[in-house]
Amino acid sequence: MFNTILVTSVVVVVVVVAAIAVAVVFVVVVVVVVVVVVVVMIVLKQNGADAHVQSVASWPPKLTAAMLAAERGCLRCPKLLVGSGAGLTFSRGDT
Repeated sequence: MFNTILVTSVVVVVVVVAAIAVAVVFVVVVVVVVVVVVVVMIVLKQNGADAHVQSVASWPPKLTAAMLAAERGCLRCPKLLVGSGAGLTFSRGDT
């Protein structure tokens, strides 16, 4: 009887520790991806990337980089772009 309880307790502890480890790995991966995206955006902006350029893959047409990022669910990207001077509308007279 005691052995069964001990084995069950050990199994429960192992499962809980494994679940916590998976959650920690997931959070670390998400943080790394966000950091990489932000660093890439900073490097692009510092090297003269035009934040007003329309993506050929965007639909509907006439989306700025900030608009496209927001549409795709990245809330930090438009804030970084706008904070770096990117506009939310086209400045070249595009219609």
